[in-house]
Amino acid sequence: AAQWVMPELLGWLKRRARPLVLCIDDLQWADGASLDLLRFLARRIEGLPLLLLLSLRDDELPTTHPLHGVLAGLPPGATTRLALQPLSQAAVAQAARQAGRAPQGLFKLTRGNPFLLTELLQAPNLQAPASVRESVLARWQRLDEAGRAALALLAVSPVPLEPRLLDRLLPPG
Repeated sequence: AAQWVMPELLGWLKRRARPLVLCIDDLQWADGASLDLLRFLARRIEGLPLLLLLSLRDDELPTTHPLHGVLAGLPPGATTRLALQPLSQAAVAQAARQAGRAPQGLFKLTRGNPFLLTELLQAPNLQAPASVRESVLARWQRLDEAGRAALALLAVSPVPLEPRLLDRLLPPG
């Protein structure tokens, strides 16, 4: 499928009248096919109406992970890298107060991780998920069957799906 999907995607991008921002979060979890697509786009990105916004947790990335090769292949002149720092203790305390929670112990528990802090502040008993994966799966499990099917479909599309296509692919509602 890759032999026709990637050239089709490239053609679609070249025909776009408006630029596209493609955000890929948690790139450290990407499978081989996704990394192949990213490698393909990175080699051709200069001149395309495309901004790739990639995020990854490099502290979770083993030295043998194939993503290192993909990142090294990004064109240096078209790449900006930002290292994000954890939230400060003051920022964690402010978020807790805004959520109507006491800030004591939250910084130590979350180490300033914004995702874990958000999950913790939304939990009724202030119990942190054991991992990001566990938290994402918990959100997925709260969806009904139609929601899970829609999410599974959307997760494998390499391009944004137009509303009229979604209407044909997904059941009503």
